[in-house]
Amino acid sequence: MTVSRILKPFQVVTTEMSGDKYVTVSKVIMLAHGLSSACTKIKATVTTQLANELVDTLLADLHARFGGSESNMVLAIASPRS
Repeated sequence: MTVSRILKPFQVVTTEMSGDKYVTVSKVIMLAHGLSSACTKIKATVTTQLANELVDTLLADLHARFGGSESNMVLAIASPRS
C-alpha cells in the first residue's frame, strides 16, 4: 500500500473544506468521523510495518484533535442528525 493511498481520504476532506469560503462547524464531526472510518478500513489492508505505523499515527492524531467532538455541545447541536 502506498502512502498516497493512505493519505487519499485526507486529500478528499481537504478539498471539501477548501471549497467553502467558510467551513461550517457542522462538518467537523461528520468529516472527522469519516476520516477515522476510512483509516480503520485502510488499516485492515496494510501489509507493511511502516504503513501500519502511519495509519496508527493518523488515527491517534484524529482522536487527539477530534475525539471529543461528539460530546462538545456546540458541535453536537450544529451537526446534522442522520
